[in-house]
Amino acid sequence: MSNALSLLLERLRDKEDEARNAYLMALESERSFKRQLDALNQYRSFYSSELTNKGLQGPVATSSYSHFTSFIGRLDKISQEQLDGLRKVQGETAKRLTFYQEIQAKRKAIEFLIEKRHQEKLVREVKQEQKMSDDLATNRYFKVHSGGSD
Repeated sequence: MSNALSLLLERLRDKEDEARNAYLMALESERSFKRQLDALNQYRSFYSSELTNKGLQGPVATSSYSHFTSFIGRLDKISQEQLDGLRKVQGETAKRLTFYQEIQAKRKAIEFLIEKRHQEKLVREVKQEQKMSDDLATNRYFKVHSGGSD
């Protein structure tokens, strides 16, 4: 039984390592999405500021205004797609974290069970040694007392 638990524990540890690595990869992917989204938003902010600055300097040509607003619109669309992707990745990251925590809990439960059985075995061994010691002492007592009356 103990071998089966040890084997199960070993497999759970391997699975836990895999789950942790998958979670860390998802977390890194999430960070990457966030960095890209931040960069897009900064880029959009820069172009919006450029349009505002040009407007403050004087009239803006229609073609220039159209170019800026079109480009900012495309950045908005790309940012929205990036945000949607980020939300999807965040959902995947949450799932992987939950799975990792479930495997971790199972591993801890098996470790607890193995330790509990080990402690129970030690208690049984101590009791058995005590019983043997008591039996030996009893036998010696009877030998000493029965040997003197013969």
